[in-house]
Amino acid sequence: MLGIYPYNSFLEEYSSEGRWVQSQRINLSGPQKAVLIELINENLKPENRKYRYDFFYDNCATRIRDLLEKAGGEKLIYPPLIEERRVPSFRQKIGEYQLRFPWLDFGIDLLIGTPGDKKAGFRDRMFLPIDLRSGLNELLLISGNKRIPLLSNPETILEATVPQPDPSPLSSPLHRGSLPRNS
Repeated sequence: MLGIYPYNSFLEEYSSEGRWVQSQRINLSGPQKAVLIELINENLKPENRKYRYDFFYDNCATRIRDLLEKAGGEKLIYPPLIEERRVPSFRQKIGEYQLRFPWLDFGIDLLIGTPGDKKAGFRDRMFLPIDLRSGLNELLLISGNKRIPLLSNPETILEATVPQPDPSPLSSPLHRGSLPRNS
């Protein structure tokens, strides 16, 4: 379910949990920003706030990615493809953030089932918030005759006070070609 609440309440909650907050500028054009705001407002309508959650394909992180894709349209550029044999599965991506407790790992493996064994390409890995952040930082926009980063000017708003997972970049020297995306 989508919800909104005051920014200060958001910061207070993250601070009390020892989490970090980073702000970045979204370099969409004026018309693209208008589309993004329209899409957000459409999602905020009472009839659209609730959605059928899918851990891998339709969650709070993938919804952000999807809205930015729609707002950026064909001017949004993904990095090139990764060699297929090196693409991790969804299960492997989850494993990067799991605590190492055998029964907990077994339970998570059981719950995610065989869908967890599918390959998670660059775009798919954005189902994890930390990978969403890394991935969006690699996207480019066509602006006139230039390519500019989708995001810029990172600013730390709130420092973490408890250990956080290291953000692992989605791309590596393995990128080749271009990655199709769904819009």
